[in-house]
Amino acid sequence: MKTLVFGLLGVLSILGGIAAGVYVGIFLFLVPGIREIVEAVQATPVDGNAVAWAVVKILLTETAAGLTAVGGFLLGVFFFKLASD
Repeated sequence: MKTLVFGLLGVLSILGGIAAGVYVGIFLFLVPGIREIVEAVQATPVDGNAVAWAVVKILLTETAAGLTAVGGFLLGVFFFKLASD
């Protein structure tokens, strides 16, 4: 019973980490970064600082998403390790 519960928690943690990584990457970094670039370019005096921060946010999308997914993966591996003991 313990093996089944920890194995199921491991699988759910890995899948949750992947889903959380996609959410963080797309909805917290990529989409707001693109929206900020569009808003900054449409402003009457173009704000270079806002454009630069939006570009940095877009460039860091993959890093944030990857770290989130790796966190879920490591938690899942930990549960698999507990299931095997």
